[in-house]
Amino acid sequence: MLDAFSRVVTNADAKAAYVGGADLQALKKFISEGNKRLDAVNSVVSNASCIVSDAVSGMICENPSLISPSGNCYTNRRMAACLRDEDRCLNGLKETYSSLGVPANSNARA
Repeated sequence: MLDAFSRVVTNADAKAAYVGGADLQALKKFISEGNKRLDAVNSVVSNASCIVSDAVSGMICENPSLISPSGNCYTNRRMAACLRDEDRCLNGLKETYSSLGVPANSNARA
């Protein structure tokens, strides 16, 4: 997966052209909106525990059979595995933002 800059340069290179015009304007817009993306990353990171807890609570409320003796979250071990998998999903977000070019120091806590 290419970041925004690499994609523009690769496309221009494939056409044997310089980066300019609409592509350059799109990159300028991308840069100017960078703080919005960083705010989104920081919001997810700082609220990760609540996000996971709310998701699990909602999941159990919608499907109470999950915590019944035959449910996938019945034992503590299974519930822990469910929470661990949710955490892995959030870690996947870290990889996604890294591949999108969000600066490493801003997503290091992710």
